[in-house]
Amino acid sequence: MKNIFYGMIAALFLSVLTTVGNIFFTKQWYAENIKSKSEIRQEILDEIKNDDQSIYKDEDYLQLQHNTELINK
Repeated sequence: MKNIFYGMIAALFLSVLTTVGNIFFTKQWYAENIKSKSEIRQEILDEIKNDDQSIYKDEDYLQLQHNTELINK
């Protein structure tokens, strides 16, 4: 009976330890994953900028700027 009791306490301790470890590593992985995604986005935007390209057409931007100036006047 004594061995079963100590075995149950050891199993409980091991399960709590495993749960705490999983929570810690999950938080660490999530933070690294979010950081990695933002770094990848920034690298893509930097690459587009370095190639003298843009995400939108320059003509559309200039037309929008012109329309905004007309409306403001």
